[in-house]
Amino acid sequence: MSNHPCPARLSLIAAVVGVIATLPLAATALAQEPYKPAPGPFQVEQLDETWADAARPDKDGKPRQVPVRIYIPTKVTLEITPGQGKYPVIVFSHGLGGTRQGYAYLGRHLASHGYLVIHPQHAGSDLDSLRQPGERLIGIVERDTSDPANLENRPRDVTFVLDQVAKHERLSAIADLDHAGVAGHSFGAYTALACAGMTVDLPAKPAQSWADPRIKAAAAMSGQGSGVMGITEHSWDKITVPVLIMTGTNDRAQGGRPPAWRHEPFDHLNNPDTFFLNIKDATHMTFSGRAGPAGPNDAPGKDDAPAGPAARHLDWIRQTTTAFFDAYLRNDAAAKQWLATGAIRKVSDGDCAFEAKGAPPPRKK
Repeated sequence: MSNHPCPARLSLIAAVVGVIATLPLAATALAQEPYKPAPGPFQVEQLDETWADAARPDKDGKPRQVPVRIYIPTKVTLEITPGQGKYPVIVFSHGLGGTRQGYAYLGRHLASHGYLVIHPQHAGSDLDSLRQPGERLIGIVERDTSDPANLENRPRDVTFVLDQVAKHERLSAIADLDHAGVAGHSFGAYTALACAGMTVDLPAKPAQSWADPRIKAAAAMSGQGSGVMGITEHSWDKITVPVLIMTGTNDRAQGGRPPAWRHEPFDHLNNPDTFFLNIKDATHMTFSGRAGPAGPNDAPGKDDAPAGPAARHLDWIRQTTTAFFDAYLRNDAAAKQWLATGAIRKVSDGDCAFEAKGAPPPRKK
């Protein structure tokens, strides 16, 4: 009997080997496609409530009021894991002068893909704080972003929101608090990173921390480098959770600082699961869902469905943010692959620069 395989068997082996050899290429090809650009399979219910924190009374001795807008996935058509049907929780923090109504372009999108998304409104740095007769806007911005009370209350608002969800009559039954994330824009980026473990120097109180151990991932849009808001070059040393940092090439920084200033957190973070997205021509207001600065009758952060390039920018923000939270709140392998390959670079036709901590820089063409 011959020990040599027959020609037919050799052909079969060759075919199988050929298929296996193409699998990595197929996976790479899939990773270059847009990531969940359309709304997901869930209908979204919007719920507005105001929660009161008696542990933090205001100047009149009344409990601190925290208005929230909640986006709830409903009419589930797919099995959701982990959490046995519960939804991972994402708390979104608005920028200075914002409200709970803003950033719906992202909150609704994430909820449609099976996240319970909660937008708190931060008293002291919300829209009401900008309505100060006789004060110049630049002075209000400087005052509110350096106010120690705001710097502390914002991350504490996020912790309070998670505490309330845990005991809420309706939300506690559907919230997967073992898989919670935080995101935010501008002052909200500060808030998100503070909840993730960033330390802050307050007057006579160095290296203050409001890290919440329930936070498993943080996304920061238009965040800050060192030198403002109590942030130092060592502020990011204790962050251990995955972080996504986003900015734009026209995202002007505080005090005329160069764009590289917004790259500083990425440079200092040590977690390999750290990413940096830079969108060509995106401005500071792009991330709020607006095409440009607010008009005299508009609330900052109000969504106005921008068209043209701004709409594409929001699309890339939604895709990258959804992939990031899928990767680190759901442990989704496809999402991790999409991030690891820097797929957004191809999806955006090169208009998005993307870096992953520890990964080699993309090869120049």
